[in-house]
Amino acid sequence: MKDGDSERKLAVLVAIDVVGYSKSVERNEAKTIANLRKYRAMLDPMIESMGGRIFNTGGDSVFAEFGSAVQALKCAAHFQRDVHEKNRSLKITDQMFFRVGVNLGDVIEDNDNLLGDGVNVAARLESICQSGGVCISKAIYDLVKDKVEEEFHDIGLQRVKENQFHAFDVLINETKRRQRKNTHSRTKKVSLAVLATAVVTIAVFFLVNPSFNSKDTDMGFTLPTKPSLIVLPFKNLSGDPEKIFIAEGIAENITSQVSRSSDVFVISNNSAKKVAGMGLDSSEIADAVGVRYLMSGSVQEAAGSLRVNVELIDAIDDRIVWVDKFSGKTEQLFEFQDLITESVFKNLQINFMSKLGGSSNHSSHWSSIEEMRLFGEGRRHLLKWTPDAHNEMERVVNEVYTGPQSSGPAHLLRGWLYFQKVMMDGPEHWELNIAEGRRMAQLAFDIMQTPNPLVLGAWFDLYERSYDAAQQKVTKAAGMGSPTGDMLAVGGTVYLLSMKPLEAKKMLAEAMRISPFHPAWYANRYATSLAMLGENGEAKKVAQSIFEKAKSGEIFSLQGSRALVTLALIADRENEPKKARDYVNEIVQIQPSFTQKELDKQLGMLKDQDLLAEYKRLLDKYGLPRD
Repeated sequence: MKDGDSERKLAVLVAIDVVGYSKSVERNEAKTIANLRKYRAMLDPMIESMGGRIFNTGGDSVFAEFGSAVQALKCAAHFQRDVHEKNRSLKITDQMFFRVGVNLGDVIEDNDNLLGDGVNVAARLESICQSGGVCISKAIYDLVKDKVEEEFHDIGLQRVKENQFHAFDVLINETKRRQRKNTHSRTKKVSLAVLATAVVTIAVFFLVNPSFNSKDTDMGFTLPTKPSLIVLPFKNLSGDPEKIFIAEGIAENITSQVSRSSDVFVISNNSAKKVAGMGLDSSEIADAVGVRYLMSGSVQEAAGSLRVNVELIDAIDDRIVWVDKFSGKTEQLFEFQDLITESVFKNLQINFMSKLGGSSNHSSHWSSIEEMRLFGEGRRHLLKWTPDAHNEMERVVNEVYTGPQSSGPAHLLRGWLYFQKVMMDGPEHWELNIAEGRRMAQLAFDIMQTPNPLVLGAWFDLYERSYDAAQQKVTKAAGMGSPTGDMLAVGGTVYLLSMKPLEAKKMLAEAMRISPFHPAWYANRYATSLAMLGENGEAKKVAQSIFEKAKSGEIFSLQGSRALVTLALIADRENEPKKARDYVNEIVQIQPSFTQKELDKQLGMLKDQDLLAEYKRLLDKYGLPRD
């Protein structure tokens, strides 16, 4: 049919767009464009081979036309699965993620281009799609539902700008089931003049709705039923790079204080640092970690004066909930932290004082800004786990710790020093180091009343094979507010080594949810728990992912070798000796120094030593060197 000089027709339309492309270009234009070309080299021939044609492109977006709804959907799903596999082999900074919308609609031909409402709806479907997913209109669903082997999820009637349409998710990769209410165009951030109204509105919402349904959101993760928050690293505006520890410290401290309430879900500080460096906007950050609220801010310090700006954003409604600024002397930093934390709880309608009673007791904080800096330095040395770094940590501890009158964090840091001494000083100092480390952990807990000293104490219990005492400590720590990812991962490890893999699995899964960008050892412990439970399919999936990341250089080879141990043991259990030997050969290739002695570091404190001996026997059979 003609409309003036233009030809109208019905077409199957596919809209494809890169998640966070603009931010990525701002960060590194040349690298972003080069990466996009690699993905386009996958996409363009795939469209052509499956009967489609590209009729328009613009920056990171691609619009394609197909003659068949089935072929269009197959192409979209195939592309997203290939992207998912490609990303697994790449470093995070090299990965790209896409959204795809598919629609059947009326269009106008304009030379080789297509215009009209059908194209607009395809673009709207793409805009509400989950990262890594495919979202289709009901017209497409009706045509393909009985013709393709895909699982669909109805997300209902959507309204985006001037378009209204019924949409379905295609459940591929890691997309989640969701139920969305009418989706409106993103509202602009409210001005300062109406902030008071915003605060009252959010307060009333939580007063009458103590929880909210995660299915009402667009998140890749399922939202918790309680308020969920990520505290992003604050920006250092001091003009002095050495002052970055103040900006990092305030964000970490606020995260720790808010986490002391069980009425709020808080993303770990390490994951907050990781996602902050990915160049995502607010909604993309919220989607990446599965929270509703984002806190960000800046710190400016000069000549003993301090200014802190802070902002709390509702990422789902895309609006500012609260902004504030604090000015004073540098030594008032800890007071500012308490005021900011209290404001967060007031705005989320959570009882601050009853949940965090004692948080303003500054013996649980550092005694000074300088001590906070030294604590961060000491922790960095601890994590390097080398003799030289250990000596540097001891130097820092000797500056921070001055005896029983020291702050809680000073006792805690000294406790971690002795934790490392147990591993590094040898058996002749074993009892002395354990006793002093346990004493420091207990004193730190008496002062701070926070989970971290309990977790440290649990490690010393494990050293002495006091499994019940270790379990009691991590259980108590888990009940103190919202536990951190590290606390839960250590708790899971305690249960794993105590031969309670089901409890370990649950804690480790929760640890990985709180820390979406978690260390690889979380996942390795999780895979071991699954294997001990006989959940071989999921264990292999997790372990294989760890190995592939190690092989690509994204994580240390040690974690890849430990994952291969799990894969080899499962292969033996499933009567596949060739696979088991291949996995052991891979260990030797990626880490020649890995021997059976490494198992003692990984599982040496296992309560069932006969099981550890059996693991060693099997790995010996498949050629893993003994020492």
